[in-house]
Amino acid sequence: MVLKTTTGAVVGEQSDGRTAFRGIRYGNLANGRRFDPVAPAAHDSVQDLRNFPAMFPQLPSRLDTLLGTACRKHPQEEDAFLLNVWMPSGAANLPVLFFIHGGGFVSGGGVIPWYSGGRLAREGDMVVVTTNYRLGPLAHLVTGPDGDDANRAVDDLLQALIWVRENIGLFGGDPGNLTVAGQSAGAFYAQILAVLPESRGLIRRLLLMSTPGIPASSRSRTESLSGEVIENLQGADPSTVPVDSLLRSHQQVMKKHVRFGSVGPTCLLPTVDARVPDWLDNPGSVAKALDVADLLVTFTHDETGAYFFNSRERDITTEQVRQLGFGRTTTTYETPYAELVARTTASLFGDYAKGLVAAAREHGIRAELREFDVPSPLDGLGSCHGFDMPFLFGNRAAWVGAHLLDGIDDDLFEAEGGKLRAAVADLVHLP
Repeated sequence: MVLKTTTGAVVGEQSDGRTAFRGIRYGNLANGRRFDPVAPAAHDSVQDLRNFPAMFPQLPSRLDTLLGTACRKHPQEEDAFLLNVWMPSGAANLPVLFFIHGGGFVSGGGVIPWYSGGRLAREGDMVVVTTNYRLGPLAHLVTGPDGDDANRAVDDLLQALIWVRENIGLFGGDPGNLTVAGQSAGAFYAQILAVLPESRGLIRRLLLMSTPGIPASSRSRTESLSGEVIENLQGADPSTVPVDSLLRSHQQVMKKHVRFGSVGPTCLLPTVDARVPDWLDNPGSVAKALDVADLLVTFTHDETGAYFFNSRERDITTEQVRQLGFGRTTTTYETPYAELVARTTASLFGDYAKGLVAAAREHGIRAELREFDVPSPLDGLGSCHGFDMPFLFGNRAAWVGAHLLDGIDDDLFEAEGGKLRAAVADLVHLP
């Protein structure tokens, strides 16, 4: 199947009741330089038809052992403004799900097979879009105090949304019936998009999965971390230094700021400016600003098990848990480690999710909360951060080498994945 979009002709591959269009270009670097703003792609852009389309430069994730190695097959390029679209057979005027991948603000890509949306599209009778956006220092490094955009990834995603609004009708989607979804860092970006003035009236529904209850970075923090990254380059220009050197410098800064018992981000983040507010960790303020009719918020029962199960925190003591600021509790836990996971999960994810749903309901938004609690058989992992993603997309074979799924029975995977996909389908089809 060939379709003519505003950014060029694209070819789709039909199979099993759906058509997949991979590697569609939605943007370019405005002048071809590293820190340029994103610009709309040319009307004659070329689709990336490689078996594994490009994703933005990144270093291996600290969760690679859990997630597997699927992303390593993709070339890394600094102009990887690409998205994928899946449409079910006979699609016409269907709701659209625009999904933003997670990865701690530093890794991942919408073109990775983990996020193949064909099954979601077919079972949920929807059009599914996944997208790349810039990561790490490419997304949020600032090189000077004036005129430097610290929110390039936000603008990347906004440009991808504009492409969807202009073109999704060609794929059988209804541009007026758009659900923006995201997981982890992707959920944080989705939340930002939903309160941006430029997005007003564009997003009908919102799906936030494992949203970290954190604020956007202050400008002073972003400038300070950026300064450390640039200092590590020992005089090299961050705009021209080999990208691997820039990423490794950022990684050094991240490691420097890691604290025992904490999973809060130590990387460069979306930054408070005239558009990105300073109250993104306040459920009431976010709910008041949301211009959506419906909201589904999910989190996993043991979010932080993904970060702690194979770390020195496994041997944490009760006294160390208290020293982290959690204080005493009347709840009984099997081990101090179990208490750490439970309380950090609540403080970083669960409490915010519950607060946002409650506040949204107070502001007239139809809002639902879901907790994903399927446990991993791996000791200390539980139902951890990211564990719901293979279930959501229902594509177990794509998670090559993912220990995340070790010991999970196929029947359980199908049953629980079906429930999760049905919940998402119910959301996007709400009247």
